[in-house]
Amino acid sequence: TIWSSMYSLYLAITAGRGWGDYLDLLYAVDVSVAAVFVCFLTFCLFGVMNVVTSVFVESAMQSSQHYKDLLLQEKMVNDRLNVRHMKEIFKIMDVDGSGSISADEMADFLHRPEFELQSYFEALDIS
Repeated sequence: TIWSSMYSLYLAITAGRGWGDYLDLLYAVDVSVAAVFVCFLTFCLFGVMNVVTSVFVESAMQSSQHYKDLLLQEKMVNDRLNVRHMKEIFKIMDVDGSGSISADEMADFLHRPEFELQSYFEALDIS
């Protein structure tokens, strides 16, 4: 009957019973029926593998995109922090509060050992 055929196909796909057993029985009936059965199994197995693979690939792509977003966000935070630090340094350099830094103010600041400006720039990866 059709129900027993569908049940047999289900068992063959889910390894409830070895598909080789069914293939032997179908081969005894006709080679073309056995070929159709093998094509059915191949189509179902590759279809399932394709779906499972696509789920894993999609998950990996989403994870990768999330990681890239986190890296970009971290870089933006670091850039803002570096800019804020640089503004603080320029405010310290501007001794007279004029809003601009003269060559004398810059030279005086660079020669003051308590600031160690070169080390700070290296820490910020600024050459």
